[in-house]
Amino acid sequence: MIQEKSTGNNLENTENNKIKIVQENIPLVNLYAYFIHKNYSSELRYFKLIKNLVDLNNPQNWYPQARKLKRKIIYHMGPTNSGKTTHALKRLIKAKSGIYCAPLRLLAWEV
Repeated sequence: MIQEKSTGNNLENTENNKIKIVQENIPLVNLYAYFIHKNYSSELRYFKLIKNLVDLNNPQNWYPQARKLKRKIIYHMGPTNSGKTTHALKRLIKAKSGIYCAPLRLLAWEV
């Protein structure tokens, strides 16, 4: 990096730099990126970390250990009023652990 001797006229140097930027025709986006990187690099680093934490893409990769678990899934299928919900809830009560998944609106009427 080349250091210039201070002439005591910082305003003149600032104006020369502005003219230099305009003459070089640097896109404004590049100047903005340079400014952000130079003045806010630590904040930018934290922003990137937070962005990775809240990334909702690829949910299949969120819980790799849970995806390795062996599961037993039971699907109750049948016509209306055949006792599907009753049978499923009785099986759930007998099980050591489990979860009952159904449309909430229908479940609210039946249970």
